[in-house]
Amino acid sequence: MRSCIEDYKKITKAEAKRLHEEGKSIYFLPSMANPFSPFIELGEFPMGNFTNNLNTILAYQPKELGRSVKFYIPL
Repeated sequence: MRSCIEDYKKITKAEAKRLHEEGKSIYFLPSMANPFSPFIELGEFPMGNFTNNLNTILAYQPKELGRSVKFYIPL
């Protein structure tokens, strides 16, 4: 089975914020999500204010998937 993060590199929140402000595409996955699940896909981080968007994502993310997100960029 193929992982949804196979062609991506994990980055820190600080790196994600810097790249986002430079206009690069950032992807995220809930911290406790199984990347091998056929029901889980990376989400593209929306453009706009990084902190506001992150807070919105965390507020609506099911708590069963974790209380934070992991950030990724394409290889």
